[in-house]
Amino acid sequence: MANSSPRGTYLLIAAALRKRIEDGEVRSALPSETQLMAEHSVSRNTIRRALKVLADDRVIRSTPGVGWQVGEATSSGRLLNA
Repeated sequence: MANSSPRGTYLLIAAALRKRIEDGEVRSALPSETQLMAEHSVSRNTIRRALKVLADDRVIRSTPGVGWQVGEATSSGRLLNA
């Protein structure tokens, strides 16, 4: 993802991922950080910042050993669909 302003790149990626989730293109698990890095031509740090934006908004959550999943955790550990 080419952008003349590196500071806003992670926000653009977060918005693109959010749209993919809302459109149903991504239903359960997001692509790996490595795949997202290649897709958007950015560093791992930029991808992690974008994922943090979505996690803070409870659109996605991280599951150790699994990766990033769509939805937020309930008290039982189940995911609610975003």
